[in-house]
Amino acid sequence: GGKRPAGVLPYKIYEVNGKKIAVIGLGQDIRAATQKVKFTKGRKELKKALKEIKKNGADAVVLLAHLPFADNEHQKPVILGNITKKLSGINLALGGHTHKVIQGAKIGDIYYVESGTELRGVSRVALKFNDETGKLENITSQYIELDADKTGRDEAVKAYAQNIAGAALETVLGQAKEDIKKLNPNPKEAVDSPLGNLFADMIRNIAKTDIAMQNTGGVRRDIPAGPVTQRLAAEVFPFPNTIVTMRVNGAFIRKTAQDSLAEQSSLFQYSGLALRYKYEDGKPVITQIKIQGRDLDDKKMYTLAINDYNAAGNSEGYMFKNLKNKTPLGSKGIAQYFTEYLQANPGGIYAAQTGRIVREY
Repeated sequence: GGKRPAGVLPYKIYEVNGKKIAVIGLGQDIRAATQKVKFTKGRKELKKALKEIKKNGADAVVLLAHLPFADNEHQKPVILGNITKKLSGINLALGGHTHKVIQGAKIGDIYYVESGTELRGVSRVALKFNDETGKLENITSQYIELDADKTGRDEAVKAYAQNIAGAALETVLGQAKEDIKKLNPNPKEAVDSPLGNLFADMIRNIAKTDIAMQNTGGVRRDIPAGPVTQRLAAEVFPFPNTIVTMRVNGAFIRKTAQDSLAEQSSLFQYSGLALRYKYEDGKPVITQIKIQGRDLDDKKMYTLAINDYNAAGNSEGYMFKNLKNKTPLGSKGIAQYFTEYLQANPGGIYAAQTGRIVREY
């Protein structure tokens, strides 16, 4: 209908100690096709909101964004360097997504704060106004670690959590015969992820493709040895992603793998693909890449499976944005496939073999 969904505001102005504090909420730009919802560009909406806020005479403007100060690999400013470029009026930006702790980074007039992940801590930010002029004079911030043993627990929140937990979340779906780590505990030996590899193997087995890819950030936590409950499974993979298949040439695979590498990490984990690389002059250089044991042929066409979020070109899947021949593999989610995988292995699951992404020293 061309209208913003009910309850979704472009910004809100709060009255705090006699000051008007405007808060703008901004998500990531999403590439999605739907007949019901149109996703507009964040920078365009931010520009409009700032214009309206200026008319309303806010004393300070806070940008609350699911966007990072810098990307994980290259530390290039993202929000402040791109989204807010040549836009004036923002005083404080509270960001996230890359799970970093940042206090007081500054570009131009914008003070930047990021509070890590998993509620391990919070940031306390103070805005100081000049008593005589009424103008914002200074911003300071402090990161405060949250330790329940030291700070105690909020009883109301504790009761709420217990109320919504539900017995179903404690249902045991399967067993892990060993710890299955998200990150390789021995990065000098291999960069790839035991848990990411497990999901990539599962996806390739389902899709019957030459290669499968799992974004490293898409699997969220380690699986400790022992029972795997519905709660744990949901924490490992909390997304509604489905599987998409496509045909790509070897040159695309090579470039995708190359662009995904950093000094000791990779944006993607693979099944059916193994590579070796060197890190020279601050850049990763692939020295060998094989598909199912054979050298990659840049001109050959291969079948590939990946989750629909990355396939649409979102986040680290930006290289898939303009590919045309994408085929959804039904509507069943990867989370459901993982549940079925656990149930199909009553003897327990193991960490997937690593050594698929190796840095040469």
